[in-house]
Amino acid sequence: MTGNAADPTAGARVTPRAWLAAVLLTAGWPGVRLLPAAVQAPATVVGALVNRETRAPVEGARVAILGSSLSTSTDSAGLFRLTGIAPGVRVIQVRAIGFAVGSWLLQVDEGQTQRHALELEPRLYEIAAVTVSGRDGDNWRGEAGFERRREHSAGFFITRADITARRPANLSDLLRGVPGLYTTCRGRSCQVTMIRSTRPCAPEYFLDGHPANFATGPTFPINQVRGVEVYRSESEVPMEFRRSGLRCGVIAIWSIEPGESLRQPPGNRAAPDSQPGRPQP
Repeated sequence: MTGNAADPTAGARVTPRAWLAAVLLTAGWPGVRLLPAAVQAPATVVGALVNRETRAPVEGARVAILGSSLSTSTDSAGLFRLTGIAPGVRVIQVRAIGFAVGSWLLQVDEGQTQRHALELEPRLYEIAAVTVSGRDGDNWRGEAGFERRREHSAGFFITRADITARRPANLSDLLRGVPGLYTTCRGRSCQVTMIRSTRPCAPEYFLDGHPANFATGPTFPINQVRGVEVYRSESEVPMEFRRSGLRCGVIAIWSIEPGESLRQPPGNRAAPDSQPGRPQP
């Protein structure tokens, strides 16, 4: 068929089946249609949430998959169910009044249903009656707090723009090159060591301003992170992240909001004269 402009194989390599389908469609053959490409079946996570100390169920907690719009709340028995989860490594985050924020790494496969029993650490505070006044948004856990510490503390700060520009594989990869830190990895396991302290030590992690559990660390998925604060010794740690028993530095991770994706907002680029460790927000 030389010189036939309708030849579906022109300029491309196709399988006989695809060629036949194209010919039949062109000829208007009845009952012939092309099937869409196969898509991965979503996964489901079913869980029970309890108080780590009392083992009582935690009702009304907000459970979300970071980087997606998926979220739900626990019922009176502490139970929850999340469906429609895309396969891969995901972070499930739980927030409840009176508890520290909990986060867990999950590897979910296509069409899988996982069941988990999750524990939240109680955070109880006794304070005297006070009157508080301030400006809207002037919260230490918000952007204003991040910027204030960036200007006045001795820590090392990594912003969303830095993460977008560098495209690291995970948190450990992002932290490579930070002065005062030593990062080692063996396979999928990584460890960060603070070397500016009195003796080398492992940092404490905070997630969204709260002490993090064991699931938060160097392998935390970078596509869930919008900012990081690194305090490389106890003396660098500001009051917001100090707590009794602190013996090393702190790495504070700020996660993206559920339903938000990690991409650089328009016009949010680092200034040309920004200094290392002091990137523009």
